[in-house]
Amino acid sequence: MKEIWKIIDNFPNYQISNFGRVMSLVKKDKPLIRTPHITGGGYYSIKLHRKVEGKKVIERRYIHRLVAEAFIPNPLNRTEVNHIDGDKTNNHITNIEWITHSENIKHAYKLGLHPCPNMRGINHPRVKLSEEDVRDIRRRIDSGTKIGKEYGITRQQVNNIRRGKSWKHLDSNTASNL
Repeated sequence: MKEIWKIIDNFPNYQISNFGRVMSLVKKDKPLIRTPHITGGGYYSIKLHRKVEGKKVIERRYIHRLVAEAFIPNPLNRTEVNHIDGDKTNNHITNIEWITHSENIKHAYKLGLHPCPNMRGINHPRVKLSEEDVRDIRRRIDSGTKIGKEYGITRQQVNNIRRGKSWKHLDSNTASNL
């Protein structure tokens, strides 16, 4: 596939390619391929500059969205851009598609990029407690604050465990009535 360049909407001094690269045309005699920044969420983004009413405006834009806006038709007006292979840094046109929010969430679950809502207890990827810890919390009469400090959780989390609002699947009949 040949690399194709298009001017980025509202940013006439920049081009985006179908390979997901950004070029600055600020110096007309010497175009410059810009190096993107990786966001905390793992996406590539780039700062773009333009003048609005004589004032310099800087905007940070996601590369995958720029590729989609420039190269992929969106007749159904879908709002989100998906990385088909799940790699947030692969912004090639063949890896980008417009989808709905619901489709995006389902895709993330399918690829294992987002924990399944049915993952409970020790199967959840961010679990802090074991099942035995939960049983111990439900049996104890110490304050929620004291127990929370011991287990590295909040008082509210302790109360939710005691009331059976969290860890519902585990021995819910041992939850105390607070």
